[in-house]
Amino acid sequence: MALGPYLLILEQASRPHRPLPQPQTPADAITVRTDAVWLPVRNLAGLGWVVLSSPCNIPHKKHLEFVASPLMAEGLALRKAVRSCALDKMEIVSFESDSAQLIKAINKRNCVPELYGVISDILSFAAVFKSAYFSWTPREWNILADTLAKEVLFVGEPLVVDGALMSPN
Repeated sequence: MALGPYLLILEQASRPHRPLPQPQTPADAITVRTDAVWLPVRNLAGLGWVVLSSPCNIPHKKHLEFVASPLMAEGLALRKAVRSCALDKMEIVSFESDSAQLIKAINKRNCVPELYGVISDILSFAAVFKSAYFSWTPREWNILADTLAKEVLFVGEPLVVDGALMSPN
């Protein structure tokens, strides 16, 4: 019984995986972090993005209806951010998202069918920049964009405490 191919697979699986090298973002790039929250029961999405700049960050948020999935919500948040930065005539921008699947699809230009139109829009808007970078960021670094996305959906929602309905102010 030949175990050659089987042993090769085991050997490859036991090797540590090294992440693919990311292009180095220039120091003068403006960093924009995006995130989204999706409510499946109502097909609502909260989109949040923040332009990290000195002396203060510039937050943005928006809600959208009829959003089909969490991945679509993440894509729509990034599209809003890219469009917003293009309209603000920014030149060198680094866009960051905690959605690895979205960032991979953009960087490899290998889109999942669900996001075809959204990624096409993102790449089209990004073409106006002098340089645009898309990279994954850990969730822990994306708290501000995450908070903005949640805020737009949950601020003003009725709150139920111990069975009593508390109306928002």
